[in-house]
Amino acid sequence: MLHWVIVILWCPIILAFPGGAPFQACTSMAPNHEGAAASSSPSPYTITCEQNAGIVTMTVWGPRFKGLLAQVRNDGRNAVGRLDNFPPTFQSACNGRGVTHRDAFVKSRAEFIFEVDPVNAAQRLSCVVTIVQERTIFWVQLIEQANRVASVSSERRINVGSGAGMSQRPEIGQGARVGRGPEMGRGPEIGRGPGMGQRPGIGQGARVGRGPEMGRGPEIGRGPGMGPRPGKTWNWPRS
Repeated sequence: MLHWVIVILWCPIILAFPGGAPFQACTSMAPNHEGAAASSSPSPYTITCEQNAGIVTMTVWGPRFKGLLAQVRNDGRNAVGRLDNFPPTFQSACNGRGVTHRDAFVKSRAEFIFEVDPVNAAQRLSCVVTIVQERTIFWVQLIEQANRVASVSSERRINVGSGAGMSQRPEIGQGARVGRGPEMGRGPEIGRGPGMGQRPGIGQGARVGRGPEMGRGPEIGRGPGMGPRPGKTWNWPRS
């Protein structure tokens, strides 16, 4: 009976915490796997850490891994980020100040969002991650300094280069305001024909002037009995 009790007590160490890092690991971030030490070789994983005011976005990807413990820490190396968003295969850890795996299924990429209070957001922040590839292969406290990115509401302008006649550069959050293009020169002057009007202006249809004035045709003489004679009135016959 005692033999079975000993086996049950040692199972968590053998299985290397498949349900997530324990609270005791929140400070050192070491997995404490029995008989295993952290790898001294360069980590094959990529960590990005971007800070936008009080929001820190952390991304981890690389070869398949089974376990992870991640935190956002300040200058004093204290965990200050509160977990806000994470994939379903992960869970909150360290009283909300970290994130860890939920199961031992392999993973290759994960993204987490932390919120940081204004006081700590003003300090230099870092994303700190421990990654477990296998029970005996893991890297402890991989550190990536936070890269500050401009807020969307910033007054920073995007320099798109000014072409001829371009208006001022667009502000972030607005579509590019396209200025007037280069002023179009007038086309070649059309010579005036006889009686032609003015040259057409830009944006107006051509105003066609009067054509050459037509002379009167030869006057048709009156035939006999045609119309009243000059000097006399014409009286209609009364019925």
